[in-house]
Amino acid sequence: MDVAPGLPELLVQLPDSTRVVLATNAPELGVERVLEVWGVRERFDELRYDLGKPDGLVPVIEEFIAHGPVLSIGDMVENDLAPAAALGADTALVGATAAASGASVTMRAVTLAELAPQIIAWARSAAASTPVSPDTVRS
Repeated sequence: MDVAPGLPELLVQLPDSTRVVLATNAPELGVERVLEVWGVRERFDELRYDLGKPDGLVPVIEEFIAHGPVLSIGDMVENDLAPAAALGADTALVGATAAASGASVTMRAVTLAELAPQIIAWARSAAASTPVSPDTVRS
């Protein structure tokens, strides 16, 4: 099982104040195993499983957007991005259909490695504009 290209590099370049939350419809067991094999599990501040997206993403976005900017990254507009955009979050579409998609998103690229510079720039800008509080600092 190969690591998603660009994921480890992206995660280590994010500002320390960036909270990295994985919100997925997948079950806990499978996700934990994949993240451990990829060697990136410790880079995630929180993992939310079996969400039932798109509706299940709404409370997650609401929780975090109350503390500052949120960027939702995903490959499915309806499940990963539309609920976030409706709540005022920025969005990043990644995947084979990103270039051809007519969806209105903050940023897009075919691969995470291509999208990484934009995500890092977004995170640095968000970190600079958001007061640091105990619940937003990675330990």
